[in-house]
Amino acid sequence: IGKFLDEFLTQEELMSDHLLPFANIMYEHSDRDDAAAAAVLHGVLNRVLWNQIVQNPNIKYFLFEELCADPIHRFKSIFKDFNLPYSALTLDRHKNLCFRNVAPIESYHPHAIARNSRSMASNWKYQLSYSDIGRVKNIWREFEIPLYADESFW
Repeated sequence: IGKFLDEFLTQEELMSDHLLPFANIMYEHSDRDDAAAAAVLHGVLNRVLWNQIVQNPNIKYFLFEELCADPIHRFKSIFKDFNLPYSALTLDRHKNLCFRNVAPIESYHPHAIARNSRSMASNWKYQLSYSDIGRVKNIWREFEIPLYADESFW
């Protein structure tokens, strides 16, 4: 994970446009490969994306947790927002991807598709200790992105 932070730190334009206020925390975690370093990388990526959303109000964004909570309804809504057809075939494909052959949570890997969509938004919490969750929360808040501000998320 640290190597990705190192790479971001070498990108002068990206740093000056978006990430300079976060350089210290990026350096601090650039030689690590733990939950805290992953939280910094997540913060870096999302800070850049959030800046784009703020600068361009025409950008639509969707929260992962909302997609997980009700994947079929949310994806139908996204298709509608983008004027895309949502056919019976598309619905079947989404149902198969979201609900067919669901694997137990403990067997998930980052890019698995046979998993319970509704559990994905909170699954990460079961893989971390309480203190790691606290560190992740504190790191996330350093990036000042107005998502996940509600304590109930954590």
